[in-house]
Amino acid sequence: VHIRATRGFMAVETKLIVAAGALGYVLDSIIVLSGGMSFPAQAQLGVPTTLWMVTLWLGFAATLRHVLGWMRGRYMLAALLGAIAGPFAYWSGSQLGAVVLTDTVPSLLMVGVEWMVAMPLLLLLVSRLERDERVSTQGACQEVW
Repeated sequence: VHIRATRGFMAVETKLIVAAGALGYVLDSIIVLSGGMSFPAQAQLGVPTTLWMVTLWLGFAATLRHVLGWMRGRYMLAALLGAIAGPFAYWSGSQLGAVVLTDTVPSLLMVGVEWMVAMPLLLLLVSRLERDERVSTQGACQEVW
């Protein structure tokens, strides 16, 4: 279903997903390296964050253009939603034993800041990538005609 929904914007979707994975890796690694969270030993592969956390960022990015498309241009709302939903998701993961929040309140504040920045940034990236794709596509059509 997702591939069908993104047909025609596959380049945009691919760039968005790769960028979100990289952003998630960097931001989660910063929190791990600063001591805000850790992962069970069996989940670690010698890098600060885990592969499965990066895949969660990849999956989340796939929802941005469709499920969360209504938030485009509403960057303050996106920041607020990120600041609330991000910590809730990580806290839920900690309750399942998937992540260890070293000191719960400060760790959740770090995650809140992470997602308060990430949500509007990713939505801005969606808008920019789609705009660039439209300009590129229009230019290609004009060259043909």
